[in-house]
Amino acid sequence: MKIAIIQWTDSALHGTENYRADDETLKPVRAVSVGIIVKNEKDYVTLAVDQWETGNFRNVETILRRQIDYMEIKEIKIGKKK
Repeated sequence: MKIAIIQWTDSALHGTENYRADDETLKPVRAVSVGIIVKNEKDYVTLAVDQWETGNFRNVETILRRQIDYMEIKEIKIGKKK
């Protein structure tokens, strides 16, 4: 199983407050996502929080490669059921 650690830049919703154009908070935000690699494609990476023995995934997130600032992939060996 492969997992990824991804630091990426996302768009941001700023709410319903009043803002001025020079407000420093009006910018994209940086995020870190960690998860099981579901897809590792040319244009995007899809991660999941959980994978079931059926092969299904839960809590899945897709990140465009152009948003990725840093990515590290680790191979994880899962132990057998006791």
